[in-house]
Amino acid sequence: MAAPVAGEIAAVVSARLAGEVTDMRLTHALRATLPPGATTGDARAELAGIVTDLYSRLARHRIALKLVDRCAPELPDLAEVWFGTGRNAQVDAVQAYLVHRERAGLLILPGPAPMVARTIVELCALWAVHLHFDPSPEPWSIVQPGVIDDDAIAATLAEFVVRATTASSD
Repeated sequence: MAAPVAGEIAAVVSARLAGEVTDMRLTHALRATLPPGATTGDARAELAGIVTDLYSRLARHRIALKLVDRCAPELPDLAEVWFGTGRNAQVDAVQAYLVHRERAGLLILPGPAPMVARTIVELCALWAVHLHFDPSPEPWSIVQPGVIDDDAIAATLAEFVVRATTASSD
């Protein structure tokens, strides 16, 4: 098998990222506004859906993501795609969403929007990808098969984010 030509890996990763981004809940939320009269409950449901969708996509591609994350620092064209088009663009999109919904009075950010956005993305990445490759997990690690599943982890992360950014009731 021949080694990939320069830029080939970056092109594959770029295409795969583009394929995921188009139908993400976050992408749809950025294109739409909540209807007039939207409640905090509507915003809570929308945000929970965005977080669980992000987690699910990361979990579904965890092996490929880990490989790209490890290789990107050594391959400049891949680093450009991964850290620019990938992670940084994702954080920027989450930030834009948070700011838009905060301005609409539907979210209350617990800190600066860039920090909250990065925290959301990194929490999802930590639990969906990185902990599954921990070289020394505890025997009771919740990321071991059969202990706690991806759906439960995604729902828990969504609840953390929703509780941190919305009022408790309408």
